[in-house]
Amino acid sequence: MATRQVFGVRFVTASPLGQTPVNALDPFTFPLSGCRLIEASAGTGKTFTIALLYLRLILGHGCTPLMPPQILVTTFTQAAADELRTRIRARLAAAAQAFSQTGSQTGSQTGSQTGSQAASSTPDAHLAELSKAYTDPAERQQAVHRLTQAANWMDEAAIYTIHSWCQRMLTSHAFYSRALFEQTVLTSLAPLIAEAVQDYWRIHVYALPPSQAVLAARCLNNPLALAKTLEPLLRRDGSAIWVDGAPVLRQGLDFFGLIAGLSEAKQAVFDAEARAKSAWRNGRAALIEGWAPLWEFLNKTSHKSLVEKADFPALWQDLDAWASAFTPLPEAVFKFLTAPKFTKKKQPPEHPALAVFAAWALAIGQAESAEKATQFRLWAHGAYWVRDRLNHALHQQGEMGFDDILLNFAAALRGAAGAPLALSLRAQYPVAMIDEFQDTDPL
Repeated sequence: MATRQVFGVRFVTASPLGQTPVNALDPFTFPLSGCRLIEASAGTGKTFTIALLYLRLILGHGCTPLMPPQILVTTFTQAAADELRTRIRARLAAAAQAFSQTGSQTGSQTGSQTGSQAASSTPDAHLAELSKAYTDPAERQQAVHRLTQAANWMDEAAIYTIHSWCQRMLTSHAFYSRALFEQTVLTSLAPLIAEAVQDYWRIHVYALPPSQAVLAARCLNNPLALAKTLEPLLRRDGSAIWVDGAPVLRQGLDFFGLIAGLSEAKQAVFDAEARAKSAWRNGRAALIEGWAPLWEFLNKTSHKSLVEKADFPALWQDLDAWASAFTPLPEAVFKFLTAPKFTKKKQPPEHPALAVFAAWALAIGQAESAEKATQFRLWAHGAYWVRDRLNHALHQQGEMGFDDILLNFAAALRGAAGAPLALSLRAQYPVAMIDEFQDTDPL
């Protein structure tokens, strides 16, 4: 038995390549063996070129002749697949009619054109060029027969979207792929994701003490918002989630431990503020006396509410109200208390309370950093948990998403039965032409 070399070509839309050397495409001499890449800008005749190469494959022009079920053509959308099928069928029919005109020469243009030249050339010119290789009447008649038969067989042509072809292969080669014979492909995983996030919230957030549940809600917002946040992290390929420039493994994430750590940081702020209030109450008179000669050296840009000496009585009143109750401290007063700015290299008055005030500000900064870091890790924890929940639900219901189709097929090819599966596919499809690919897919 003769060995048939597998041929694959990928068409991609590309930006201008500048000075990068490229080989101009001649569709009549383009090698139909090995793995080839054709780069072209939008609107330069990719579909036209595919149809012409398809004709050559049917005729055996530079290759072993094939029929539509043996020539795999994939694209990204169903609309594009339908258009390819229609265009190729029409091209086959036109070629059969042109070849049947024995001895005639249609068109006067010869040679090869690609890109905009290919798109602007008349179909007859290309068919005339191709027909020059079939001068023998018997050969020509056989070519007409193959072209007509192929045109009539286009309903069974292997022209699919990438996802639909992979799904077909998973089902038809279930022995190798270990896939279920019946699996429902979901157009959207959003309902399952929303349900999984609701379960996550119920199992984790509702289980916290009230004070910690408030902290969790600050980080995670609410189930609806959390589902939107986690969506880009729910990759179906199981890849690691990165936090602060490094991958975070699920084993290193403890939801309740993270919340407990954040709670401790918040409690540290509460305790530091309590000490700051006590320090103000105990040192009020000395602090006011120490500040009196320094007010004119305050940086007025940093402390715009303390431009005049007459502004200070209101400042002391704000501090008294804060220290004696749960009245929040105005931001401008907090800034003066914890990090005053001076001109002419002046320094705050010397008093032990100032270190207590600075420690309170430091605790606030540490708690804010802890909250942000905790939020990122809670998102990672939630994403890993929802991934597992989603996998379980899909497996239990015999369903999968579009990404799962590609991932499951890739896993089958890499698995123990991958080699015989690949041999079976090569025998079924000696030729594959890939019309573009999607860079948002997981593979």
